Amino acid sequence: MATRNTTIGWMGAESYKSSLVQLGLAIGLYGVAMLLAVFPLATNQLIAAVLPNSLQQAILVSAQAGAGTFTTQTLNTSSDSQQAGYRAPPGNVFMRIRPLDTQGCNSCSGNAVWALPGYYAENVIALINQVRPSALERYTSGPLNATMLVPTAPGDPTMDVSQFMNASTAACNCYAIPRINLSIGIANVLIQANALYHFPMKPKMKYLSLDQWKAFVVNNSAANITSMFTQLYAQGWKGIGINGCADEIKNASPYASFVDVCVNTATWLPNPVLLKTAQSQDSIKKIILYIDFPIQMQKFSNLSTDQEAAALNGLAALQSIDKYKLDYNMLQVITFNTIQNGTMWDTSQRFTNASGIWHGESLTSVIKQLVGKYNS
Repeated sequence: MATRNTTIGWMGAESYKSSLVQLGLAIGLYGVAMLLAVFPLATNQLIAAVLPNSLQQAILVSAQAGAGTFTTQTLNTSSDSQQAGYRAPPGNVFMRIRPLDTQGCNSCSGNAVWALPGYYAENVIALINQVRPSALERYTSGPLNATMLVPTAPGDPTMDVSQFMNASTAACNCYAIPRINLSIGIANVLIQANALYHFPMKPKMKYLSLDQWKAFVVNNSAANITSMFTQLYAQGWKGIGINGCADEIKNASPYASFVDVCVNTATWLPNPVLLKTAQSQDSIKKIILYIDFPIQMQKFSNLSTDQEAAALNGLAALQSIDKYKLDYNMLQVITFNTIQNGTMWDTSQRFTNASGIWHGESLTSVIKQLVGKYNS
């Protein structure tokens, strides 16, 4: 028993000495950090090279109180810590509708508006309820005004954006993924992302999708891109995706945890080059494949409804082979004249040939069958 107590005392002394050494390093590096507040990334690299993660975090938290410009760019910048937090959006069924968008103004910082001419909030919620996806992918684009009213059917109660978003996710017991256009610049991306992360809804939005990736990579340095993703993950986002349709997926690692990939509109099959590139990126945990809009969807809508059903069937069947999840397009504007006037593509209003293999069923019904067969 005495030996054991001696051992414990020796270990405690060593731990105490080690703690003093680490504390001295922490205090010293905190001073360095404050002096180098204008060089946040370099300071963080110094801290990461010397101290364990627990002390790194303690220094950064304490520095936050005295130098806000320092902390915003230094939390978790090491690729190892970022990788550990990367998550793919959960679930097997992804649905693509965008009722709220900064339509016609991708570089604007204004709030999203209702973007489905002639449709009410109830129409969208009913469609979601029929298929009941795991996620409403890229369901919104741009900043959201929680108290802005959305169109509801005559005689129904009014509904604001917050109520609509909550009703949408309640209809499928699922979650929503918002979209932000990177062309608005890093500062605005961070502002919009933070507001979306704290938007009043349940479940809260925890996965973020970024668009215009190719142009963003060309126009920003690696240090700026790393800093942006670092700050986004520090806001609390569990996973961040990018649009890889422009064949720039090779530049996604180690930033993105998921990626959107488009189909080949000549064959209506997955683009094999994009798939292979996406699968080669270590950070990417999930590939979501969809028929992009508006241009790809314009081409898709030129097919007969039976051909559309056949194409969706082929893409759904290949999910397990090519290791992606199909994002089922359900309702969207193909062409806009104005924000109030556009041509709609609506699966509930597109019917297959009565004498064909789909027996006159709507594309909504076809998609429900595909989900049950290939995504359950």
